[in-house]
Amino acid sequence: MPNWNKNIGLLSLVIIVSLFSEKVYGIDHVTFRRGGTTTTVSGKTVVEAEDGGQMVMTANGHYWLITAEEIIDSYSDEATFKLYDSKELEKELLSEFSDKYRVTHTDHFVICHNTTDHYAKWCGLLFESLYEEYYKLLGGKGLKVDDVETPMVVLLFNSKMEYERYSRAELGDATDNIIGFYSQKTNRIAFYDLTGVDKEYLGKKVKFRTQIRHILKQPQAERLVATLIHEATHQIILNSGLQKRYADIPLWIAEGLAVYFESPNMRKTNGWNTPGRVNRSRLIQFRQYGKNRPANSVETLIQNNTRCANSETAADAYAEAWALTHYLFKKREKDFIPYLKELSKREPLVEYTKQERLDDFRKYFGDELDKFDKSFLRYVSRLR
Repeated sequence: MPNWNKNIGLLSLVIIVSLFSEKVYGIDHVTFRRGGTTTTVSGKTVVEAEDGGQMVMTANGHYWLITAEEIIDSYSDEATFKLYDSKELEKELLSEFSDKYRVTHTDHFVICHNTTDHYAKWCGLLFESLYEEYYKLLGGKGLKVDDVETPMVVLLFNSKMEYERYSRAELGDATDNIIGFYSQKTNRIAFYDLTGVDKEYLGKKVKFRTQIRHILKQPQAERLVATLIHEATHQIILNSGLQKRYADIPLWIAEGLAVYFESPNMRKTNGWNTPGRVNRSRLIQFRQYGKNRPANSVETLIQNNTRCANSETAADAYAEAWALTHYLFKKREKDFIPYLKELSKREPLVEYTKQERLDDFRKYFGDELDKFDKSFLRYVSRLR
């Protein structure tokens, strides 16, 4: 899952008064003090609040959310802001991590890893396949999806310990239960090899296909592939303009799209090949949930993020989000695509109230949610 809730306390100070800035040229320099430490960041101001708070994107794609009270100094120069290219990202990553890490490049990703080169290559093939299918599906349906401005960063760790050391600063204790995540703050995705097989090949010479077949035969392989695709889908969505980072997008649709893409296909060489397959694990979960599903389930899913964000209800909520997204793509596409276009207009840090969420959904799918729900459930009951 993406790291949606980091800095939520900070967001609440800015959310009501945030204004989106269209400034493209010039580099903004902001010096601020937080937790006894003075920091200066330089980049592009993405959001400037009426009270003086700022959200600044630096050249490596990181977002810094700074309250007015923290700012010591702020000024702009006339230099042209530009995001790092793949070589600049590689240089920064190798400086940040130890000399045990290497960098692998693909057309749209920069992969920093201490795994084997074969494992990094396999992940790169998965991500590029996803990238191609994403643009084919959504661009082919008339949605505006842009080519990414700069390569997207992927971190691959050869052990859970290395992964937790990196991710704990953002995920806290949740690190123990999350095998991969996308961060809106850093615009990176990070994973470790859940199967544990890759470490067996470190320093050994073996054919690429032999190693990957061994990984994909492991019991944990389906979950690994699903997580890799799921988090990379979040990353591509938020870098292609379909959604904006830190926009108040309903979690059910953000996660629904990711789970729509994630379903593995272990019959294929790389473990995945296309979005929209019936997601067996999500379907089973939804049918279990259906035994005690409340009549207003769709309404509560649409209205707020609570069910998706709460660890006790998230599994059922994600399953329903998958089922709902599958239904909308397959049976209500002519209404779903305009709805996705509507959501793509939402700007960073602007609140999306419960009533607005419900009103927008009804605008595209009708006022009678009871009738909608019955049609939705009939569709899901026929899935196999």
